[in-house]
Amino acid sequence: MEDDCLPTADIIALIDKAAQAGMVHYILWGGEPLAADALPEFLARAKTNGMRTVVCTSGYRLKDRAREIAPLIDHLLLSLEAVGEKQDKLRGCPGLYQRMVQGLDAYTAYGSGSTFLWSNVSKKNKDQVRSLALFAREHGIGIEFFPAALYPGYNEDLMLNGQERDHVFSEIKQLKKEGFPVRNTRYALELMRSQRLFKCNIARLGVQVASDGRLYPCEPRFFEGLPSYGHINEVDFTHPAFLKDYTRYRKQFSSCNACLMPCVAHTADSLIMQSCRRFLNYTYYH
Repeated sequence: MEDDCLPTADIIALIDKAAQAGMVHYILWGGEPLAADALPEFLARAKTNGMRTVVCTSGYRLKDRAREIAPLIDHLLLSLEAVGEKQDKLRGCPGLYQRMVQGLDAYTAYGSGSTFLWSNVSKKNKDQVRSLALFAREHGIGIEFFPAALYPGYNEDLMLNGQERDHVFSEIKQLKKEGFPVRNTRYALELMRSQRLFKCNIARLGVQVASDGRLYPCEPRFFEGLPSYGHINEVDFTHPAFLKDYTRYRKQFSSCNACLMPCVAHTADSLIMQSCRRFLNYTYYH
């Protein structure tokens, strides 16, 4: 099978290019970032460029790699949908839950960055929200919930219906009120519960890089035929051609409501107001 992943040198060059263009966060997520042998190089380069580093992982390889990567991560996101063996069954990976717990302990020993659970809520784990919040509290970390996003032709049967979504996110709001470490803002949780339309600012705030090196305004898996900015070896973030595309895609995707991951919900609608809400939410919990 031909490997379509980017060479290490290209990724390093992209990190430099992004930093020079004023980007301040370097975020790595699915597939599985911890599968990349050169991950410490990427994180170190981003840190050298003054960027904050964020890694989202299932935690399966975290124990094995904690020593080399934990000091380089500012914000760790652990994907967790259930507590115990149910997590293994949901993910189809025996032993995953135990390895994740061991990895969390190892990461805490070697790193000083913040750690959150990211919990994707669907029909299969809607009964798990209190157990997940208890896990977060017992381990001294935060948790952010979000409704499962639709991937056409793949997971339609997992989507919460309107009544289920109202019930689940009302329960999560109550858990936050009770003092559980739910780090979603109340605004974000209400957005998830109500299912109302919102303005998405993700295309305004960054670009997404696929494994083949093409740059996108949003997550390519959500849209068939999603427009690309081009390949990282060709795109100049300061060139008028890129800025023209960026402006067009930013407007085009502002009405997209395909997902409500925390990064989307916490930047939805007014960025100024959301920044204030996030600051107050952070201050309250720290």
